[in-house]
Amino acid sequence: MNNRIHRDICIKTIIVFLICAEIAFAQTYMNPKTGKSINAFERKKIVKNIDSLKSGIDNKIKSKIALSKEVIDNADEKFNIKGFFDDSGVPYKLIVEFKSDYSLRLEYYYFESGKLIFAERKDLYFSNDGMTHDESDYTRKEEHKLYYWENSLVKWVETIDTDLNSEETDYKDTESDILESAKNYLKILTTHEN
Repeated sequence: MNNRIHRDICIKTIIVFLICAEIAFAQTYMNPKTGKSINAFERKKIVKNIDSLKSGIDNKIKSKIALSKEVIDNADEKFNIKGFFDDSGVPYKLIVEFKSDYSLRLEYYYFESGKLIFAERKDLYFSNDGMTHDESDYTRKEEHKLYYWENSLVKWVETIDTDLNSEETDYKDTESDILESAKNYLKILTTHEN
């Protein structure tokens, strides 16, 4: 009897694994520029490889001197660009910083053999006008991490972190919507129909 139960469990486990593998392979991404496809497992490997490359780039540039430039755009906004390059002028990393009285935007661009592999944008919003912009002193932070494979976006991770202000309309609307939804779903789940 124990062998039969063990065999049934093994068979069910294999079936579940095959179904999961089929679903994962069915979730493919096709690069519109090259026509090449990658599945979810390959995409995870690409993202992991890009994270490793970024770490290596950050180590390489520790000994490099950055090329820096302050720029004023058409709207009279100032921003700073800092770039790190290899000895032949191929870019490793760019850092772009935009500051205003109430916000700070940081953009990071990573390159491998001159091709963009990763970009990150952080938008930090502050409640204090003209104060020092400390990255830990924000009231709202938005982050976008974009992974590129063969010059096409393969993954985009977005994170939003915000302080709560109970006087804002968004806060009041969201608070009441979520409370009402929870109440309704509990009612649906616990109401016995005859």
